[in-house]
Amino acid sequence: MVVTALGETPRLFHNETNPIGNWLLISLTGTKSNRDGLGAVVQVRTSEGAVLTNQAIGATGYGSSSDPRVHFGLGLSTKVKEITVIWPSGTRQVLEDVEVNQILKITELP
Repeated sequence: MVVTALGETPRLFHNETNPIGNWLLISLTGTKSNRDGLGAVVQVRTSEGAVLTNQAIGATGYGSSSDPRVHFGLGLSTKVKEITVIWPSGTRQVLEDVEVNQILKITELP
């Protein structure tokens, strides 16, 4: 950000933050369920045993924008032991041993 004032030297403010923690972003594609997998419940179990649950919804965002992907902040966890997706159709899908810090695309099994 640059701040100026009449008759003064402009000042530059620059924020540098070291990223701390791991993450996983899950993009869902429904086949029997709706195309974006909206309504699906996603559960992530880390290698340390933490269980995180989130739901794919389209009602969040800023300025009428919305990201249907499901985001998980994993802290210091370096591996996801298991991901369970319960699709709106009722189908249950499980993935094991998933790497962190990626956008993972999951397509509903037929």
